[in-house]
Amino acid sequence: MRLRQIHLDFHTSERIEDIGSRFDAKKFAAAFKAAQVDSVTIFSKCHHGHSYHPTSIGRMHPHLKFDLLRAQLDALHAEDIKAPVYLSAGWDEYAANINPGWRLMDEKGLPKRVGGDPLGDGWAFLDFASPYLDYLCRQVEEVMVYYPDGDGSFIDSPYQQPSAGPWTQARMDAQGLDWQNPAD
Repeated sequence: MRLRQIHLDFHTSERIEDIGSRFDAKKFAAAFKAAQVDSVTIFSKCHHGHSYHPTSIGRMHPHLKFDLLRAQLDALHAEDIKAPVYLSAGWDEYAANINPGWRLMDEKGLPKRVGGDPLGDGWAFLDFASPYLDYLCRQVEEVMVYYPDGDGSFIDSPYQQPSAGPWTQARMDAQGLDWQNPAD
C-alpha cells in the first residue's frame, strides 16, 4: 500500500466555465511528485453528477472540452503515482434532476436531501431501490472498461437510508407490508 495518498476532491458545478482549460499535465504530476505523493484519487463523476471524461451514461461536465480523467491518469502514471478512480454513489444532482422518481423519499413523500430541507442546499439522496442503481452500475462498468489502467475505484457514499419512495412502496405492497408503518 502506498504511504502518501491524496483524495483530490473535485465536485464542480455546471456553473463553473472553462473547467480544465488551463490544465497542464506535466505541472499537475510534477507537483505531486515533488511532494512525494504515492497515490492521487481522481474523479470520474462527482456529486453534481458530472463526468470528467466522455460518457454515454450521464453527462460530461458541460464546460469540459477534453478527457480530464485520462489526462490526469496518464500524467500521474508517467511519474509512477497510483491513480484510483472516484465515482459518487447515492448523490448525483444531474440524475436526480432528470429522473426525479429516483430520489429517496421520506415517510411523508418528500425528497430527502443532505441538511434535511427537501428544497434546501445540499445533495439529493438517490434511492438504490429505483433504477438509479442500474444507472450507477453502468457508470462504474463504463469506467472499468475505458480506464482499466486506473488503480482501483473509490465509490463514495454508497449507503441506503430507509426509503418510502414508489419503488420501495411497490416492493413492500407486493410483500404485504405497510410502507407507512416504521416497523415494516
